[in-house]
Amino acid sequence: MRETLARIASFIFIFLVGIIVFSATMSRGNTTMTTEMAPATLPMVYVLYDGNETNAMHGLLAHGICALRRQRDQCHARSPV
Repeated sequence: MRETLARIASFIFIFLVGIIVFSATMSRGNTTMTTEMAPATLPMVYVLYDGNETNAMHGLLAHGICALRRQRDQCHARSPV
């Protein structure tokens, strides 16, 4: 029983020391890992026809999709059954 507790305590101690050493090693010299990014933009898709870009299709925002769904549902609700 005493030997088992000693083994468990030693494993826990080695594990904690390993975590501390690993953390200290990984965070050394990595103080600024961020960079500025351009603001997010919506995708645009064009159809290429005879070398010309036509039919620009703009991406939709999430609230734009909801607005389209609401508008469609209202149209269906207004139509006679």
